[in-house]
Amino acid sequence: MITLAMLVLYACNEPQVNAQHVAVNTNEDSELAIELDIPEIDIKIPNFDFNFNYDGVNWEDDYELKDKKDIHQEYDAQSMSLYNLNGEIKIMSHSGNKIIVDIAQTISAANEADLEKGKSEVKLGADEGSDLVLYTAFPYDTRPKDYSNNNNHKNKIPYNLELDYTIKVPQNTSVVLSTVNGDVHVANVDGKLNINSVNGDIHAEAANYVEKAHTVNGDITVEVANGQKDGSFHTINGDINFSGPESLSAACKFKSMQGDLYTDYENFTKLDDTEKSEETKKGKKQFKLNKTDGIVIGNGTSKINFETLNGDVYIKRIK
Repeated sequence: MITLAMLVLYACNEPQVNAQHVAVNTNEDSELAIELDIPEIDIKIPNFDFNFNYDGVNWEDDYELKDKKDIHQEYDAQSMSLYNLNGEIKIMSHSGNKIIVDIAQTISAANEADLEKGKSEVKLGADEGSDLVLYTAFPYDTRPKDYSNNNNHKNKIPYNLELDYTIKVPQNTSVVLSTVNGDVHVANVDGKLNINSVNGDIHAEAANYVEKAHTVNGDITVEVANGQKDGSFHTINGDINFSGPESLSAACKFKSMQGDLYTDYENFTKLDDTEKSEETKKGKKQFKLNKTDGIVIGNGTSKINFETLNGDVYIKRIK
C-alpha cells in the first residue's frame, strides 16, 4: 500500500489538490490506482505494477555514510521488464544482440552498523529467459503480483537503497519500465514501450510505439517517429509533449482541470464540445483547444488518451 507521504502533489492553481482529495489504493489485481476526488474532474492513473507494502521503506536521501558499487550484467533476451523503486532509468538501443545492464548502486545509512547491514542484505534479482525481468529481491521484492514472493519489511529498513540503471538493448526490444522515485529516459528503441513513474519525468525519444507513459509528479515527453498505435499518457502535475510524424492519424482524447490542449497539426477535426482558437507563438501557428474532449487528426486510426490535472498537452509535428 503506497502512502500519501510518497506523493508530493504540487497544485499550481486553485482549486488546490490536497490530501483529502487524493486516494491511493491497490485493486484486486494489485495495481496502483491514484484517484482524485474533485467535483470538476475525475482523473485516474491506473495500472502501476507494484504490489508490496511500502511502510518499511527508508526514503531518507541525506545520509552522509554511503557505499557505492558499480554492477555490470549481460543477458540474452527478446524483451525486458525492469521494476525499480528508487533511482533513474536510462535505456538506449545498440547494434549488438545482448541486453547490457550497468547499475550504480548506492547504500546509505546513519551509522556504520546500518550501512554494513545494507551491504550484507541487499540483493538484486534477474529472472532470465526470452522475457528478462530485473528487480530488487531484498530488502523488498519489487516485482508485480505475478512474480513476487512478497518478502516485504513491515519494520522500517535502517538504510536507503538507490539503484540507477543504464541499459543498452537491441533496437527492436520491447520494454516495460517502472520506478517510483526517478526519471525514465528511453532513446531509439523500436519495440513497444510501457513506462511508469511516480515522482519523475518520462522521456521517450525516437520511439516507434509507446503504449503507456504514466507518472504523477513529472512531465511526459514522447517523440514517435513512425506513427503511433493506441496509447495512454497520464500525469497529474506536469505537461505532456507528444510529437508525431506529419502523417499521424489518431483520435486524441483529452482531459485536464488546469490545462489546455495545443496542436500545430492543421488537418484535425473537433469533437462535439471543443472550443478552438488560433494563435501564434514564437512565430509559429498553433491551435489552442480549451477543456475539450479531444480532436481527430487525419483519419483517426489510432486511439490516444491524454490526461493531466495541472498541466497542458502539446501534440506537435516532428520538425
